[in-house]
Amino acid sequence: MSKTDKNKIISDFLKDEISSKDEKIVDIFLDSYQKDTSWEEWKPSDEDDYNPSEFDKLKNQIKSQEQTPIKKNNTNVWYRYAAIFVVLIGVGMFFYLINPINVKGDFEKVTLLSEDGNSKTFEETTILDLTKEQDPFAMGDTKKSINKYITLHVPRGKKYKVILSDGTGVYVNADSELRFLNNFQNSQERQVFLSGEAYFEVVKDSFKPFVVAANDLNVKVYGTKFNVSAYENERNEGISLLSGKVGVFMKGKHANNKEIMLIPDEVAIYTKIDDKITISKANAKRSIGWTQGILYIDDERFDDLINELERSFNVTITNNYSNLSEEKFTGEFEMKEGLEYILTVFSENYPFDFSIKNNEVVINPVLN
Repeated sequence: MSKTDKNKIISDFLKDEISSKDEKIVDIFLDSYQKDTSWEEWKPSDEDDYNPSEFDKLKNQIKSQEQTPIKKNNTNVWYRYAAIFVVLIGVGMFFYLINPINVKGDFEKVTLLSEDGNSKTFEETTILDLTKEQDPFAMGDTKKSINKYITLHVPRGKKYKVILSDGTGVYVNADSELRFLNNFQNSQERQVFLSGEAYFEVVKDSFKPFVVAANDLNVKVYGTKFNVSAYENERNEGISLLSGKVGVFMKGKHANNKEIMLIPDEVAIYTKIDDKITISKANAKRSIGWTQGILYIDDERFDDLINELERSFNVTITNNYSNLSEEKFTGEFEMKEGLEYILTVFSENYPFDFSIKNNEVVINPVLN
């Protein structure tokens, strides 16, 4: 992303003309500064686009607003100054925070990225435990009490478990990205950012709420087990509650909406095209079947299933049979049975031909 593109994002934000996708980028960036005052000591490099006098002036003005309550998507002075501050620092840290959104899915292995661009890869069978290793990139003492945002990328065909510094367990599904602080010790709340799907087992802390910021939804947690599915290319986003209690509320222009409280075995579905949330009863345990290698399908459109199959099996599916797209399927499969078996079962219910070569799947109507 060029410097011009980044400046346009901030300009659109200041004029309230920003898209929901770009607003998410700004939200993520500002959140890192709202929780961390290390920017006060930050000095722009020679390559950064900034005016020295304006830079110092804005730093002082931002600091003077620090006592104002900070809420996402509001228009208080601190928030606006911070946005302008991003324009002035130019490439620096903003470049890093924007780019993880763009590179998701480019990794073949589970990858962890630091704010300064360092990276580490992990085998799917391992667990990253931040209660033991709060700074995975430290060369010496790995229990340093420092606050850094790190981003976990889980590619297609993989899943990965991370234990956050407070002991909360997060199981991240394929083609997903989770961004979090390596240490919640000095933060006012425990907030993570999710694009994709993850199952959370949150450790209760009455003094420090846990918040999941997804694409269009925020989930406020009160010590619980729940699943969040928020893929950008899906028509719906969903929250399934297994135990405890969560509050769900929409982001952006809906920032003043009240929380919708869920009880166990309730599911909140946000429909993007209708821009609304509906609550229904369901067996919430089915929503986390993916953590146990089980694919539950409940009256789902084939076009929606394609996305899930592509993520789970790391393939690209081309559907040349338009009549099949709107057909709905129900079933239960073990992922170890493989994609070929699953497609064969589907084709027995609604005939179609398919071929699999390497990571490419092509679906065609049956020829008479």
